[in-house]
Amino acid sequence: MEQAFVYLRVSSSNQLDGFGFDRQLDTVKEYCNRNKYKIVEVFKEEAVSGTTDETERPAFKEMMAQILSDGVGAEQSPTYTAFTLEWYLLAARVANAGGEQFPDDVLYRLEKAGEFLRWITDAKGNQPRR
Repeated sequence: MEQAFVYLRVSSSNQLDGFGFDRQLDTVKEYCNRNKYKIVEVFKEEAVSGTTDETERPAFKEMMAQILSDGVGAEQSPTYTAFTLEWYLLAARVANAGGEQFPDDVLYRLEKAGEFLRWITDAKGNQPRR
């Protein structure tokens, strides 16, 4: 079973009661169950407009910090980078299904992360270890 992070956001504090995060999380859990993903962490943005720049979203910034601009994982672990990349790709797929597109700089980092992993992985799928 593959692992996934979840990013949830509501635009106003009125959405916190009952339908906001709960409804979103139920939808994502259903998707993950159908597609055999295990949720390992949930990121939440409370009362943050969708038009708010991502640099002003703490949970979004935390996600962005997982893969550096050159595509290398912040943890410097190929396994963690692969895990993070899988999570981002799942989040991008869910966003696309909801009519949203990830920002270009995020997609660029994902592409670079994939290139980095391909570059350090040998023909048998092995990666360097200390």
